[in-house]
Amino acid sequence: MNLADQGLPEQEEFTGVEIAIVGMAGRFPGAESVDALWRNILNGVEARRAFDDEQLRTRGVADAALADPAYVKAGMVLDGVDQFDAGFFGYSPREAERLDPQQRVFLKLPGMPWKTLAMQEPPRQR
Repeated sequence: MNLADQGLPEQEEFTGVEIAIVGMAGRFPGAESVDALWRNILNGVEARRAFDDEQLRTRGVADAALADPAYVKAGMVLDGVDQFDAGFFGYSPREAERLDPQQRVFLKLPGMPWKTLAMQEPPRQR
């Protein structure tokens, strides 16, 4: 099938910087995968979570901020950030404690595409 058959413009010359995205992985607030994120978007699911004053105080928010009418008592939460297998990635517990949570999430992502590949149809034999 050519590009025109897919409703895409024909490419006459290649520039040498063309790329192909063959897989995606990600974790998002309220969605553990790219597919779950798209389902949430399509269904209008909002991932924002509201927090009460006690939850915010526990996280170190000052009473003055809580009293400010402009303070937004909501946020986006990425679940499971605390569930990191340090030993699997060769980190000591102390090193893992010092890692940025974004780094821990990033390290866990490479295994996710394998879950996606496992759900695909096997290649057809010729």
